[in-house]
Amino acid sequence: MHYWGGAAPGTFKCECGLTENGCMRGKTSCNCDSLMDTSDSGLLLHKDYLPVLEMHFGDTGTLSDNKVGQHELGELICAGDSK
Repeated sequence: MHYWGGAAPGTFKCECGLTENGCMRGKTSCNCDSLMDTSDSGLLLHKDYLPVLEMHFGDTGTLSDNKVGQHELGELICAGDSK
């Protein structure tokens, strides 16, 4: 999956990356790329990518730079047409 909640598949962006104001620092595709303590959130609405079966995360830095990664995957709520 090459996008995050609120963005379109294949954009390699988060929801803020598609807005006029953009993400933190203006040139990032997601707030989490701003090198600041921020977060990204949104809904995964494209049924071809549901349900989420696993999540993979990359490097957050070195052991001494005090960086951490956190995630939360909420409930699966189905609504609308099943077409």
